[in-house]
Amino acid sequence: MDQPDKPDFKKRERIAARVSAAFKAQGYQVVQYGGATVEQYSRGEYTTSDVDLGFVDKAPSQEVRAQVMESLGCSRGTRLYLLDGVIVDLGGYAELLSSRL
Repeated sequence: MDQPDKPDFKKRERIAARVSAAFKAQGYQVVQYGGATVEQYSRGEYTTSDVDLGFVDKAPSQEVRAQVMESLGCSRGTRLYLLDGVIVDLGGYAELLSSRL
């Protein structure tokens, strides 16, 4: 039986996949981290409101980020973008190194 009050974690999965594919087409490797990752592994038992994405090896410039996100239908931003009602937080390469700092 469906639980209508439960957030649609599959929607955040689809958004992450779309953003990842758009950056991959530009030569960047994207990795998801944070709450949306926990949400996927728990199959929606843990919920979040955004998708945190970072870049492996190299991060695109702010201009490239804006261009890619605009191509998906977002307004120009610097780090946070709204895509189909989901907040996408584009972190940088350094955030993924935090366990090594």
